Amino acid sequence: MGLFRDFLRGTAINGYIKDANKVALFLQNLGPSEIALTRAAVILALAFLLLDSDQKNQKILRDGLGGMYDGQSLTKEEEGEITLYNLTLIRNQKHAHADPSPLTQMIASGLPIWLCSFRGLIRAELLPHARIIWAELDRADYTDVKLALMDVYRWAGSHPITQELQKLHSFETPPLFVRI
Repeated sequence: MGLFRDFLRGTAINGYIKDANKVALFLQNLGPSEIALTRAAVILALAFLLLDSDQKNQKILRDGLGGMYDGQSLTKEEEGEITLYNLTLIRNQKHAHADPSPLTQMIASGLPIWLCSFRGLIRAELLPHARIIWAELDRADYTDVKLALMDVYRWAGSHPITQELQKLHSFETPPLFVRI
């Protein structure tokens, strides 16, 4: 049993590494305005996730963010919940891609960053790959990011997501993903 479980775990991790490498390669090929727009999409996706988890009374997103931003240790149970939460992220991304609104499309483009980030949080083998992704996002000029977010405010109007966005106005790379 243990050998089979280890094989499946190794196969999954290799798949996650491939996913992270695809995201990193995509980001590496973006120009200055594109990387700023992508950084804004990551912020918007986080605002969406926070709003969604608060509406559903889910605690795991904030626990995971605590691990990324505050170095909060996660229990094995919380790591398992984050693994399940990643399935929600994948489902949310599929739904968002099916919606033609610019706001929803932007959320969909930011979700893979969070998927790779949560994987990097709970699997040490994936942490270096998540750091590469965030290093690429750090190339964004914050003036351009703020301009992209101003478009989001116009698109969103009075939608509750604008309140979440305002809380994230000084969004920084999670310390866990800052290269040392």
